Amino acid sequence: MSFKVAVASTSGNEAMLAKSFVITAEGDALAWYSMLKPSSVHSWEDLHDKILANFKGFISESLTSMDLFQYKQNQGEALKDYFQKFVQMKAKAPNVSEDVVIEAAIKGLPIGPFAAYLAREKPRTIKDLYTKFEKYCRSNNDLRRRLEEQNQSKQF
Repeated sequence: MSFKVAVASTSGNEAMLAKSFVITAEGDALAWYSMLKPSSVHSWEDLHDKILANFKGFISESLTSMDLFQYKQNQGEALKDYFQKFVQMKAKAPNVSEDVVIEAAIKGLPIGPFAAYLAREKPRTIKDLYTKFEKYCRSNNDLRRRLEEQNQSKQF
């Protein structure tokens, strides 16, 4: 079912609009939605505003595979931040094949455990890539939190 059909069937019910988006979202929209903090959306209007803010202007500026390959995770940049920016860039590159997107995402990572893992267990689809990123983002965030706690306890 398309989002337009789902919206038409809600008769303007805002709770149903939000649920319809969640049910029909796929690809970049679903990956973006799944990265939102739990309980960060409180109404359809709130979700609508977040969607517009995140995807605003994507249609007008089309990127190429070269743009995707040039994007690299910066030193000290959280994996989640890199992933979110990469998803936004991918949304601006609708004509780039899945294989190229996957390769660009992996090449943009610094040498380390996650890049090595992806080289060994190369994702077959963008959905698989997003799933692997989401798992490692949680792990990376936990590691960063633990290191900060460890550094703070050493200061006292």
